[in-house]
Amino acid sequence: MEEGTLEEWTQWFAKERSEEYSVVHSFEQLPSEEQKFVRLWTVSDGKHPDGALFYQGKIWENKRRTIPRRNNTCIIKGPCPPLLLSPTESASTGLSGIRFPDPLPGQAKSIKLEKPYLWRCRRCGEEGQMKAPTTHCGVRTRQLAQITEQTHQWFSDFIQDTTWKFVDPTTMRIPEYGFYDDEEALALAREAGKEFETHINSLQSPLPEVYELFDRRTPHLRVSDLKKKEKIKESLRSAIDMEKREQKLLLRKPSSSTIELGSVFDEYLDHAIGSLSSDIWSGKRSVEFFIPPFGVVVRGTPDNFLNHIPIETKTVGMLPIQGRTSKVPNWKNYLTQLAIYSRACGLDWMFLLMISRANGEFSIIPFNATKRMNAMEKEWEQLTKQKKFTKLLGQYKTIHGIEDASESE
Repeated sequence: MEEGTLEEWTQWFAKERSEEYSVVHSFEQLPSEEQKFVRLWTVSDGKHPDGALFYQGKIWENKRRTIPRRNNTCIIKGPCPPLLLSPTESASTGLSGIRFPDPLPGQAKSIKLEKPYLWRCRRCGEEGQMKAPTTHCGVRTRQLAQITEQTHQWFSDFIQDTTWKFVDPTTMRIPEYGFYDDEEALALAREAGKEFETHINSLQSPLPEVYELFDRRTPHLRVSDLKKKEKIKESLRSAIDMEKREQKLLLRKPSSSTIELGSVFDEYLDHAIGSLSSDIWSGKRSVEFFIPPFGVVVRGTPDNFLNHIPIETKTVGMLPIQGRTSKVPNWKNYLTQLAIYSRACGLDWMFLLMISRANGEFSIIPFNATKRMNAMEKEWEQLTKQKKFTKLLGQYKTIHGIEDASESE
């Protein structure tokens, strides 16, 4: 639907988003019933169609969400992303130049990064500058970039307008195979969730100024590389190639705007969790998992631990709450990390902290990823039967000094 009366748009909203809704507006007097409105796409709507009118910035004038910020607009709101409407004849007014976040390709169309480059240690968190690849605490550092002005403004508005709210995991639409229905786990999730809700709503913290650059290349096999068989092969080739071209490791361009925005969320949430004084939230630490068919170890760092149980954070548009018609997350994207991290800690399950980028709702879900672990074990066995793969794996192990299956990277 591209254009319609307010009544037609409310009917669309009830069918496509939520039967529970209300309408607020910023007109001095609401237009006639015959007035036509068009939709203004916002960040919370996700990727917008080509040619669609896109409005970037705050849509609410107040935290109670009763007054639209933009003049002469209507907002249909409910337990889902709101729908922003403007009269057809004035819809494009004030929208010139507002196109963030653009659907950019792999690298951002912006000014190249310049020396000295920024870095952060993966182990101690220390930051610094470099002109060439460097190591700290015995490991390669992660490269950083300054947050763009657009992202900083968007995130500042989001934080100002958001009241964080914990949602009980039993009210979520979770795949039956993954929900770990255990009273002790649920009790811990609820206690941690309420504790985090209180903390983050009272948090007075500056917004992040830098973020970790996303790099598809890898010097070693990572947990995230195990999602697909072809990705494993690609990562092994990348590690071998990087060993030969050490001087070209640093990135010269920032991440695309959408990846940057996700990284800023990660930075903010990592600080929020790290600054929480708690007997439950026990901090982040690295874990390792040995892959018997490969004879190598993969390492990774869950976002935090609740007591001894790892917890991984993921952001989504809207939480998949029961009775809500919003799109469900792509659970497959999370399963590999959940499977590896839980098994690395001697468990069949762990916690998933899922946070909405639209309204600050979040839930802590006990998730069992045994199904994914079983599938990966079969994939690994199949790969080791391929001669080209075993040759590639052998080159990788030689580079990292792995002599037999009992040794790690």
